[in-house]
Parts: sequence; C-alpha cells; structure tokens
Amino acid sequence: MSAKCSDIDRVLGDIRHERHQQDAKWGEQNHTPEMWLAILTEEVGFAKEIAESRLNPFAAGFYRTELIQLAAVAVSAVQALDRLKQVQADDRLAWLSEHAGEVPPGSSRKPGS
Repeated sequence: MSAKCSDIDRVLGDIRHERHQQDAKWGEQNHTPEMWLAILTEEVGFAKEIAESRLNPFAAGFYRTELIQLAAVAVSAVQALDRLKQVQADDRLAWLSEHAGEVPPGSSRKPGS
C-alpha cells in the first residue's frame, strides 16, 4: 500500500471513529438540511478560530481534530439524507401498493397512462 493510500485510510478511519463517538453521544440525528448547514457552519467556525490562533503551538493538533469532527458531521448529514430518501421511497411504495391504479401525489402522470 502506498503512503498516500495509508494516509487516506488513516484519515477516513479517524472520521469513522468520530462518527461512532457522535452516535454514542447523541444517537441517530435526523435534522433538516437547514439545521445540518447550521451545525456544519458552527464546526467551520470552530476550525477557523483554531486556524487563526497561529501563536498557539498546539493549534495544529486541535485544528486537525476539528476538521475530523467537521467531516464526521458532514457524513452524518449525508447518512440522515439517505435515511430520509429511504423513508420517502418506502412511503411511496406503501402508498402505491395501497392505491393501485391511482395517481401518486406529486406525480405528473394522468390516471390510466
């Protein structure tokens, strides 16, 4: 394995570990897209504060930690979006099975077409 691949694997492993810690702390999170963006913006703000504290000799470690947390929050947002899509797909399938032949809500197709 090349050094580049092992670096990526290590970073992704750290993000995965942080996601598990977040789930253990807060459980499954299912926010609106706007709320996810607010949370991500807050995380970016924390990272920015650390990045701007160049006088702190320990800032690089804290900056990395904050970036890992930021990435893990982004992953959590994607996971929530995927869960929402699955629920919507499941709801649509349930509706279709209960209303065979009817036009699904939000559909542009006409009955019988």
